[in-house]
Amino acid sequence: HAKSGHGYGKKSGHGGHTSKCPFIHLLRFKDKLGLTEAQVTEIKHLRFEYGKQSIRNKAEHKIAHMEFDKQVHAEKLDENAIRLAAGKIARTKTDKIMAMANAKIALLKLLTEEQRKKAHTMHSAHSSY
Repeated sequence: HAKSGHGYGKKSGHGGHTSKCPFIHLLRFKDKLGLTEAQVTEIKHLRFEYGKQSIRNKAEHKIAHMEFDKQVHAEKLDENAIRLAAGKIARTKTDKIMAMANAKIALLKLLTEEQRKKAHTMHSAHSSY
């Protein structure tokens, strides 16, 4: 079902922010933001840890879709199993979104108030919302 619209292979969602690494933008503009070497080191560490978690989350989400498809296409209809599999898809999607939110919170906590304001201004300049 890779082409059935279940979302396999999609590169972005929610304005492109849920699947993009939240760290790249800050590192790209480290000089404009005035990031210290310690901040850059910590951002790189957070990026590495987030990358590992992101791989795990994507795998769990894809497995949940596989399990759902297996239940939907089983010979015998098992409504409860289908609902449980659908619930697992929802939980894994929530896990992916919460990992992104937690990564962004960790990044924001690393920045000074002035750096957050600069980052906000830079984001607002190229954002449509």
